[in-house]
Amino acid sequence: ILNAMLTWSLRNADEVACVSSSERDDAITFAKLDPANVSVTLNAAKTFENHELSAPEEFDGAERPIIVCAGRLAPQKDMPTAIRAFSILLQRRPARLLIAGDGPLRGEIEQLIASLGLGEHVQLLGYRPDIQRYVANADVLLLTSLYEGFPNVIAEALRVGTNVVATDAPGGAYEILGGGAFGFLAPVGDVEAVAEALGKALDGPFDAGALMARASDFDISRISRNYLAAFERALGRRVPSNDRA
Repeated sequence: ILNAMLTWSLRNADEVACVSSSERDDAITFAKLDPANVSVTLNAAKTFENHELSAPEEFDGAERPIIVCAGRLAPQKDMPTAIRAFSILLQRRPARLLIAGDGPLRGEIEQLIASLGLGEHVQLLGYRPDIQRYVANADVLLLTSLYEGFPNVIAEALRVGTNVVATDAPGGAYEILGGGAFGFLAPVGDVEAVAEALGKALDGPFDAGALMARASDFDISRISRNYLAAFERALGRRVPSNDRA
């Protein structure tokens, strides 16, 4: 029933606005839409004041690089791939992994950390409302999702100049990172490739200024124009041009 309702809604909309190109492709395929009526708006990346980005206590005296994962502990985020990739990285160099988030798989993730002997190197932070502090002070943000819509945390990481390693999952990661021009991409579920990408991010990170410049593409002023254009196209299909004021 829900699929039928969604299909009806999409087919009868004057304009369908999607937050990423892959979401647009999915919508067109799912509901057999006219591509001319489906646009990509993207999402805006939040900006933060300096006082919101102070280093958390977990970073005090940190001598090893710190990698931060942010996301719900649920199948979609595929945290086991992140943990296994980190385990491989740890065999090559010292590092720490902080995982911010909570969810139904917490017990399984705790068991995996213990089975790999990572207790001294991986910390589960639970849900953190101040996640931006962790992302801003990390050496790398790691996202190993199986799929996404638009992973805002990646755009927010670029905003503060933090390097990103992400899986090339259906969703906005590829788009936000410019196909690898502003971050490191690895195939979904490929533990070795994620570990290799982490090593590259630590050894040869992107320039923070370049990442912050890229993040300006997700300023609210720019993204709002995308939505305004979508509204105008929808209105144009309903209202004669001389009545649109």
